[in-house]
Amino acid sequence: MQGISEYLTGKTIFLTGATGFLGQPLIEKILFAAPKVGRIYVLIRPTKRLSGKVISARQRLERELYTSTAFDRLRGIYGDELSLFLREKLLAVAGDLSRENLGIAPEDRGRLKEEVDLVINCAAVVSFDAPLDEALALNVESAGRVADFAASCRSAVLVHVSTAYVNGVMHKEPTESTYHRAPKGTTEPFPPGYFTDVGRDIEHLRSIIEGVYEEATTRDREREFTRALLRQARKKKRKRPRRRDRLERFRKEWIQNHL
Repeated sequence: MQGISEYLTGKTIFLTGATGFLGQPLIEKILFAAPKVGRIYVLIRPTKRLSGKVISARQRLERELYTSTAFDRLRGIYGDELSLFLREKLLAVAGDLSRENLGIAPEDRGRLKEEVDLVINCAAVVSFDAPLDEALALNVESAGRVADFAASCRSAVLVHVSTAYVNGVMHKEPTESTYHRAPKGTTEPFPPGYFTDVGRDIEHLRSIIEGVYEEATTRDREREFTRALLRQARKKKRKRPRRRDRLERFRKEWIQNHL
């Protein structure tokens, strides 16, 4: 049987979540166990500082990965040549999981579709209490975009890394199947441990999110935020942001707490 190292020899990998908790050690493991891997494209979102300066995907790759302690084992092997080895194997791709086509430039996307053999998605919101809209956007919708990208590649295999707690509400041994379809006759929206209709479930979640945002703009909530603003004003006498900005902050906090 062909081992992982042999399988990855000469292969081109496209990986999301490279700068995250799991992404960094995963890249290190691949480069350690399969140093003859062709190359690893890593999707990284350029960021903008408060000063307005843009940090490119390439700059983030070098700043956040090249100096990471996750690469200490490789550093012991390659020494001063590690940066050269990483530049040969790791290539940054500017993109954004929240955007259509992963936010990848058309010319880059065309090249990747021809080259990529393996797509690994390990980008996710891992907070247990993440707001519902944030979790849906990254853990569901963005995962779907990655799957679409993999399907558009000439001959790519998709590996999706899911949360270890996806079946956390179950009190029985979980089934190892690709799709946990609920038994016939199930009517509740989210039966523990099962899916009914994925598309319908997603739309149900979106309706919950929309309802929270709509509620945050009602007169009752406006009065609630205004009372909170007045209570805060009595306690703090120092100069504060504009009234409208402070009300929007209360609204944002309320939305986050209810999602």
